Amino acid sequence: MKRQDGSYALNGNYILVTSELDINVGGGVLLHYSGATKAMETITGRGPLKTSLTIQALVVDEKKAPKLKYTFFLPKSTTRPVLPRKPMEDWLKRRTLMLEILRRSRNSHK
Repeated sequence: MKRQDGSYALNGNYILVTSELDINVGGGVLLHYSGATKAMETITGRGPLKTSLTIQALVVDEKKAPKLKYTFFLPKSTTRPVLPRKPMEDWLKRRTLMLEILRRSRNSHK
């Protein structure tokens, strides 16, 4: 894992971290690395990241393609979206309004 400035936050420069490790990538973000000896290496953390990181994979066996997978989630919005009203709700509101107008007009003619 390479930082924007070219330095390595994990592995790189012919160094391979075999055990679990917490990596501070700046901006208060801490990533957790599972270690190179695990059956499946993982890097997990909570963001958002404040700077770009480059993930590089070392492929040892050219006959076997690496299985790389990544997932990320966008933060939930703090504002609620305005949902369109349902046609039935609109009709019921209009109907109520029309009945009220009719009642008022009847009462004014008495």
